[in-house]
Amino acid sequence: MELNAEQEVALATLREGVEQSVLHYFKKHGLQSPGNLYHFALGEFEKPLIRTVLNFVKGNQSLAAILMGVSRGTLRKKMKQYSMLE
Repeated sequence: MELNAEQEVALATLREGVEQSVLHYFKKHGLQSPGNLYHFALGEFEKPLIRTVLNFVKGNQSLAAILMGVSRGTLRKKMKQYSMLE
């Protein structure tokens, strides 16, 4: 999928934000990692991502799944994992 210039800038900003957050974590905690930093960080990113996308599409799970590039079943599984299903 090709991105336009505006999308490229937005993704660069997102990458920089993630990098800054990880650096901040290390500055604060040093080597006191939870032992599964990858999964910890993924969960910290994934839940607000899902919540934000769902809010943007007014709760339409099918559209949210399309925007995120996952199946609706995967989205619902993740929503259940993060206690986001009503």
